Amino acid sequence: MGIGIFVIFLLGAGAGSLATGIYMKQSLKEFMEGGREARRAYFLKKMTKALDLSTEQMQKVEEIMKQSHIQFREIKQTLRPQLMKMREERISAIKAVLKEDQIEKADRFFERMKELWKKRRGNLEDDGENRNRPH
Repeated sequence: MGIGIFVIFLLGAGAGSLATGIYMKQSLKEFMEGGREARRAYFLKKMTKALDLSTEQMQKVEEIMKQSHIQFREIKQTLRPQLMKMREERISAIKAVLKEDQIEKADRFFERMKELWKKRRGNLEDDGENRNRPH
C-alpha cells in the first residue's frame, strides 16, 4: 500500500510540474508576443500590487513609463547605426579566423541569426508603430 501512495504522489508531482511548465511557457510567449503595451500593463499590475499604489500613483507611473520609452527609443535610434556597424565588424572578424569551408557555413549561420535578431527586435520594440515596418 505504501508503494501505491508513493506512485500516486510521484504521478501527481510529475503532472503538476508538467502543467506548471506548460503554463509558464504559454505565459512567457504571450508576454513576449503581446507587444510593448502588454509588457507595460503586466509590469504596472505587478508594481501596483507590490507597492500598493493608488489609482493616481498608478496613472503617474504609467505616464512615466511611456515617456521613458519614448526617450529610450530616441536614444536607441541614434545609436543603431553604430551598433549595426559593430555587429558587422564582429562578424567579419569572426569570419577572418575561419577556414574557407567554414565561411560558407558561417554566412548561413549569421543570416539565420540576423533573422532571429530582427524577429526579437520586433517583439521587444513593438509598440504598435513597428508592426508593419520593415526591419
